[in-house]
Amino acid sequence: MTRVVFVGSLDERQASFRTVAANLKCLVIRLAEKQCAFLVRGVLRPKGTRLPVDYLVIEALAQYVKQNSGCRLDLIVVLEPGVFFNSIPFEYATHHASSSVRKLFYKEILDKVQVAVAVGGATGVARFMMTADWLGKPYLILPGSGGASDYLWRDYFVEASHIKSIDPKLVERLHQTPLISSERPSYAEITSEEILALAATPMPPRSEPSAPIGYDPEALTLDRVLTLAKRFSFGFWAFLLGMAGILITLGFYLCKLLGN
Repeated sequence: MTRVVFVGSLDERQASFRTVAANLKCLVIRLAEKQCAFLVRGVLRPKGTRLPVDYLVIEALAQYVKQNSGCRLDLIVVLEPGVFFNSIPFEYATHHASSSVRKLFYKEILDKVQVAVAVGGATGVARFMMTADWLGKPYLILPGSGGASDYLWRDYFVEASHIKSIDPKLVERLHQTPLISSERPSYAEITSEEILALAATPMPPRSEPSAPIGYDPEALTLDRVLTLAKRFSFGFWAFLLGMAGILITLGFYLCKLLGN
């Protein structure tokens, strides 16, 4: 079963907000009809005009459940530490994230899904997609949704590493992804097929990064310290040790003076 996460937010003041929100809900419902599973963040609605897309996903799924009595959705709500969330009118599973640190939090989300979809958003969407790229997780950006997504869409076919691994025919289809801000009856069907095709494409394993996501205290070994020390010249170390000696001497005489 393909599990999808939508990330981002929409500006309710944007002229195309109603069209984008309606198309997004239709897309979520179409994916539910295709037996997809979902993941949302358990976010509290912030003050202001930006609406996290998680709210629209939940509204669409609630509408789907209401129209299809007896159906069972596979939904996971991810909660950050200290966040309490209980506003979904149907059954769902809860996952309590181990960290609020963005990279670690995003990784926990991405480990549970097959594909991510960016909608609007700001800097958080850019960071999320960078993490997805690092993990080798396929993602789709919905053009026409505004915010960071429209900027990311410009370089999507150049910067996204998974684009190099998928069928050129699918790449061509992705190039033709319709604008979510357009009133197109076939939008949900076209885009849902692209999301599922992207999720079903095998991705090559990613090599380990040069730097870990989290700090590893065991990584600082004596051999590594000596290797790092060799990068600097003898003159640099002579200067550094000389300065250290001067500071120690000054500290000694200062303490002696204060003691008297």
